[in-house]
Amino acid sequence: MHPPGPELDAATTRIAREYGKQTGLLTASGMAAIECALRWSGIGPRDWVVVPSECCHRVVAAVLAVGARPLLADAHADLCLSPVSLARALEALPRPHVPRALVAVHHLGLPCDVAGLRAVVGAEVLIIEDAAQAFGLEARGAPVGSHSDLVVTSFGATKPLSLNGGGGVFGSAEALAPSLPERDLPRLPCAAPLHPAAVAGLDAALVAARARVAARRAWVQARRPLLEALGLSSWRPAPGDVPSWHRLPLRGTAEAIREAGLEGHVQSPHLLPLWELPMFADAALRPATRARHRLLRLDDLDGLDVALGLAERVA
Repeated sequence: MHPPGPELDAATTRIAREYGKQTGLLTASGMAAIECALRWSGIGPRDWVVVPSECCHRVVAAVLAVGARPLLADAHADLCLSPVSLARALEALPRPHVPRALVAVHHLGLPCDVAGLRAVVGAEVLIIEDAAQAFGLEARGAPVGSHSDLVVTSFGATKPLSLNGGGGVFGSAEALAPSLPERDLPRLPCAAPLHPAAVAGLDAALVAARARVAARRAWVQARRPLLEALGLSSWRPAPGDVPSWHRLPLRGTAEAIREAGLEGHVQSPHLLPLWELPMFADAALRPATRARHRLLRLDDLDGLDVALGLAERVA
């Protein structure tokens, strides 16, 4: 499968390699990328797809868009789907049903243990790795793409690798081959490819993504002791994890956040969890325990230092 036009062809191959894959397709959005990944893998009506309880609502929407049934797995403790939460979700699935696929989301740029998920479901279940908030991330020492069949991502304005819009799905030529001839598919696999003009600034976007992630890693490493001294405990990676830190999850009282001067830099969780959203009222979602972390925005590191009363700049 090759995207149309030399600009997109070259950009697709280059981006695919960033995620440890060979080829792919650039789409108009991240949700379209997930939908394409499911359709091209033959996932459709009556198929179960495991989705973590902590992720963007568009992940669930993409599953429903292909007619599949989402199975929500509790990601409360780790904020990412874990082998333990996955096993519990599978136990709750009515027999003889088994999932056809699962979406492993590196939520907030935190490493999801994809290798551990693979050990639970085996080789027969399709693993789609969502790296929309992850760039240069490693989970248990493995780079993105090491243990998944497909990688999907978004290039939105707030994402680590930003083209101000669009998305992509990446894998091997075999993984991206449709299970049915295109004429036999219920609808075309991707109705909205990315416009070639979007990749004109790819070189600069890759440089900016590496610099952005490196600065956030340095900031978290240097400032975490101060945050904890102020009564704000932070999410900590497991051995071998290298987050890209789209957000830094914190636990602490509203008073501690106010006294630290961080009120304007902290993002609270959405009022409603995924399974209570009106758009999913008829979806087969299972209620789960909701994480209550506050999320420290890391898109203004100098502003954070000013709020914390620090004079030095982040290198």
